[in-house]
Amino acid sequence: MKQSLFVMLFVVVLSSLFLYGCSSQEEAVVENESNTQNSEVAQESQEKELNQEENLEKEAAEDSKDVEQDMEEPSEETFSSIYDKEISTIQEGLQIGLSKGNISALFGDQYAEIISPLDDLVMWKYDLLTSTNHVFDAESQSDAIDFDGFSSGDIGAQLFVEWSADELTNHFVMYYVCGEEGEICEYRVWDDGTTNETKIN
Repeated sequence: MKQSLFVMLFVVVLSSLFLYGCSSQEEAVVENESNTQNSEVAQESQEKELNQEENLEKEAAEDSKDVEQDMEEPSEETFSSIYDKEISTIQEGLQIGLSKGNISALFGDQYAEIISPLDDLVMWKYDLLTSTNHVFDAESQSDAIDFDGFSSGDIGAQLFVEWSADELTNHFVMYYVCGEEGEICEYRVWDDGTTNETKIN
């Protein structure tokens, strides 16, 4: 009887040890699988981050190239737009009744003083929006339009300011390039403040 109890106890202990060993192995397998999955997830996450960084670097490089190209090769439309704005700014400043000090403040002191052949009134002639190659002739007494300066691009606008007897602005005539074919336009401000604009060639 004691012997059979001993055998039974031995079998129970042996079974318990066997079951414990199996469960430990299963836990180890599960833990290994979990570690493997975690490692794979971490690796995928790192790869995604690297891909995102590479894509951002590529986009930044492309944006930088686009900006450099825009700076190096401005379009004709950009130049035209800037020119049109500058012409508009000049036209807005052409007001009847301004003093010589007002005009000097607007356009500077580099002008030629000439006498109008029509009414013997004093005029100031300005070459505006000029290139770095342009040499202004302050001694010139000509009231003719500088077509050569316009065609070469040395002059962007030419302004004639006529003074009244009391030395206030009385009349303006401005010539500038307009249109796609490089035509010259004439913009006038009369003594009553009215304006008109025409193409002259």
